Amino acid sequence: MKSIKTKADLFKYLIFIPTSEVRDEINRIISENRNIDISCAKFKKLIRPNEVVEVLEFFGVEEETKTKQN
Repeated sequence: MKSIKTKADLFKYLIFIPTSEVRDEINRIISENRNIDISCAKFKKLIRPNEVVEVLEFFGVEEETKTKQN
């Protein structure tokens, strides 16, 4: 899986889920992990790797893995 570093990258990865649902969940997770108000979380552009994992787990999406087949 390509590295997800911004909210926009995560929106593109989760294109099949309504944007409003993804946005609300991302902001909630950022708020909880960084101990900031949700109104501040809305303005954060970068998302941490552990936050990406939490969002993907919440929506039940598995990360793509690259495996070599011999």
